[in-house]
Amino acid sequence: MARGFQGAVLRGFGARDHEARVVEKVRLAPHFVRVRLVSPTLFEDAVAGPTAWLRFWFPDPDGGDTEHQRAYTITEADPATGAFAVDFVLHEPAGPASRWAALAEPGARVPVMSLGSSPFEVPAEPPAGYLLFGDAASVPAVNSILGVVPHDVPVELYLEEHGADDRLIPLAAHPRLRTHRVPRGDGTRLAAAVEARDWSDWSAWIAAEQTSFRLVRKRLREEFGFPKQEVTGRAYWIQGRAMGRLRDGKEGEAVPVPEITAARPPTEAEAAAAGRPATGPAQPGAPRRPDEPTAADRPVEPDGPEGPEGPEGPDEP
Repeated sequence: MARGFQGAVLRGFGARDHEARVVEKVRLAPHFVRVRLVSPTLFEDAVAGPTAWLRFWFPDPDGGDTEHQRAYTITEADPATGAFAVDFVLHEPAGPASRWAALAEPGARVPVMSLGSSPFEVPAEPPAGYLLFGDAASVPAVNSILGVVPHDVPVELYLEEHGADDRLIPLAAHPRLRTHRVPRGDGTRLAAAVEARDWSDWSAWIAAEQTSFRLVRKRLREEFGFPKQEVTGRAYWIQGRAMGRLRDGKEGEAVPVPEITAARPPTEAEAAAAGRPATGPAQPGAPRRPDEPTAADRPVEPDGPEGPEGPEGPDEP
């Protein structure tokens, strides 16, 4: 596969490829799958923790030599054995990551890197509460945060929905969690949905589409007076643009955005064309709580914690 300039840059920063092998795939919702993998060397570089993520290089869906980089949150991790898992939203039309996840079977292999990820941390003196914002793409990261927030700290979660199936994606339990569902529109609804109240001493974390991200952050700071350091996160995806990088160094190009629908299992003909066996619907399974709290694919290429300039994200555009 073509490595190109972007691969050289990552290697220059000390990133190296680790081969990961698929062990199991479990369908957690009609359009949401967990892929469990193992890599004997990955955790020599990677650190598992809440919101920690990895860089995957997925094959070109058209059969070319170019590989496509996408970032995904670690949802399960056992560094001692090299076992880990990531979650994918399956959608149509499928991008490189969604297509790979839909067709992946035990034994499939994929290159993965770790560079630039820093886990979410709860301070010794927690804030008065946590205000979280996301969508299907960021549910894995949200779940990892819910797993470490102390049980006596309230959590208000605002989730954008692309369709009814988004409600079937498992959310981690927290005794003081209150969830608000917001239909996805033109990017203004998530910010508008925030309850007008006193948010003093709360901390906010945002991982959503870029317009939603910016408008939420703007309202929190300007209307509710959140200090800059108490609003963290990044835009996970941009409406109308394929996110991530190509192995030859090119960025994802702007693409038209068709209506996104939940993906169906591939037909035998489609699977054969991709060189993989057809897969029927996996049996639903309950999400397994990771011993070490932790990307989901997203419309157009909504697949993980990458902003328009790469995984660092547009925290301060």
